[in-house]
Amino acid sequence: MNDCYVFATGGSGGHLMPALAVAEEIRARSPQASIVFVGSQRPVERSILEPTGYAHLALPVQSLGTFRRHPLRFLRDNGASLRAAREALITHRPRAVIGCGGFASVPAVYAAARLGVPIMLLEQNAVPGRATSWLSRKADVVCLTFESSRSHLATTVNCVVTGNPVRRQIAALAESSAERRDESRQTLLVLGGSQGARAVNSAVTAALGQLSRLAARWTIIHQTGNENDGWVQQQYRSLGLSADVRPFLEDIPEVLARADLAVSRAGGTTLAELACAGVPALLIPAAHSVRDHQQKNAEAIAAAGAAVVVSELEKARLAAELEPLLTDDRRRLDTASRMAALARPHAAADVLSELDRIA
Repeated sequence: MNDCYVFATGGSGGHLMPALAVAEEIRARSPQASIVFVGSQRPVERSILEPTGYAHLALPVQSLGTFRRHPLRFLRDNGASLRAAREALITHRPRAVIGCGGFASVPAVYAAARLGVPIMLLEQNAVPGRATSWLSRKADVVCLTFESSRSHLATTVNCVVTGNPVRRQIAALAESSAERRDESRQTLLVLGGSQGARAVNSAVTAALGQLSRLAARWTIIHQTGNENDGWVQQQYRSLGLSADVRPFLEDIPEVLARADLAVSRAGGTTLAELACAGVPALLIPAAHSVRDHQQKNAEAIAAAGAAVVVSELEKARLAAELEPLLTDDRRRLDTASRMAALARPHAAADVLSELDRIA
């Protein structure tokens, strides 16, 4: 086989970022290695992958939601996706296929199983998604972020807890997170996810409006997601607060290095990055995430004393929970220390070790 690796992923930043971290590790060891991403046609996927220069095969793959609304389209497009994925694997002859979760990963992983190509799955969340659950029996190894995920898969599945891979720039933050903490620095980072979350944007601006005197002492960096930055910026203006509002954070390692507190969704990739940076968090899990995985992620982090959790359905509590984090430096620094203790900065290298074993 060629020195080629196919990543089956896409549809969201949460699935793509771990794949990019492992691809980065592969390239660091083997600069001539060929990296191919096989995923969906979603714009967020294209925007994340285009700057990397990696080959990208965008399939017309459809999620289960499409099956309920348009069953014929679901069967047609996913059949075409499976054929295209199979042809790509025959052409590239990869050493292994790495599935990173989500509906977009299914065609390439399924094709790999049919062709006898070694398969690795990466699971970012405390509760494995539908794709991981279905494909796990076909995988040579499943790399988990949370030990608790193991109980949701068949006992015959080969599972290894590696942590969630993060890019090298972010992993490097783990070495200096304690030294960077300074009680005199106050930077609040608001993260709604790579595609944004209107519920988070509106809840946070409303809470900061209630705490405007406190918020005025903080530097606010707010990632809104696409098409949300305009009205969020207007909200801050109406509150008399200054904020750096952007649809997407291109310089996330630098931003994380500056952050002293985050208000965020509870996606697995975001939590892994916050842990490496040692940033304490107030988490607002998405209310309708698949299998309620964000709530389970958040509960695991909160159980370690590294975060406070506020349900999206109880947004009125947000200001009351946020106030002590903004005012109590000792509590914030203690929470930061507990978050840093959860970091797995070598996760990408550990995943690569497993990849060498199966390939």
